[in-house]
Amino acid sequence: MIASAALPPVAHATASMPSTSTTETAPADTAEATTSTTEPAETTTSTTEPTTSTTEDAPEATAAEEATRDPEPAPVAPPPTAAPTTTTTAPPPPPPPASSGDPASIIGEIFGPHANDALVIASCESGLNPGATNPAGYYGLFQIGTGHASQFEAVTGTSWSSGRYDARANTTYAKWLFDRSGQTWSQWGCRHRL
Repeated sequence: MIASAALPPVAHATASMPSTSTTETAPADTAEATTSTTEPAETTTSTTEPTTSTTEDAPEATAAEEATRDPEPAPVAPPPTAAPTTTTTAPPPPPPPASSGDPASIIGEIFGPHANDALVIASCESGLNPGATNPAGYYGLFQIGTGHASQFEAVTGTSWSSGRYDARANTTYAKWLFDRSGQTWSQWGCRHRL
């Protein structure tokens, strides 16, 4: 089936203009011409209605027409822009300042006759790592807690922020705690190792 597309009505107008016609009437005996003028004719307007013709197989023709139509272009979205990503992680603790000597030598020097017990405590608390940090707030060789920050500088002469990771300052403060408690290891959780 072929369907005719509906067409808009077409208007036909007929208008007449004044016309002048010249009629020559020649009597046999004179050669005179006569001129006459006629009035304009009426204006006529007619409208032609569109016609649509269909046949029995209309659905197939419609499908065929749809198959030949250009598909409407799909809307094109702008390409996604990647949001800037930032990953924030806590900065690692500062490296321990250089001390003269290794931690075991410093402990031996500061603790003297109690050095063997002090090495056991420091090994248990930090693995002899001057930069050891416990998330609960304990730092350095002997895992000195933040509750001691205000006294630390008075005892060691080093600020808490830098001295807690210094093997010498941390051991000096541990020795002060040891002596203050009557030379017992009651301040440390690893005392059961002795």
